[in-house]
Amino acid sequence: MLRYLQSLGVPTVCARARLENRMEIIKEIGDIKPRYVIMAAGIAGTPNIDWCETHREETCRVNGTTRISSVMSSS
Repeated sequence: MLRYLQSLGVPTVCARARLENRMEIIKEIGDIKPRYVIMAAGIAGTPNIDWCETHREETCRVNGTTRISSVMSSS
């Protein structure tokens, strides 16, 4: 995705903050001030999709969806 966007001339930045560290995410987003955030991190392999279905809270926390959305909505 990164290379594709760059090939189109879209300015891109790869985040360095870890999803587990909300303060790092807040600082990085504050420094960069992105218009859009594409978050492609998440659980892969084991646990599998069946585990994710029965462990929704852990899946969202590890995948970062709730963390990124809460940071973006507060900035």
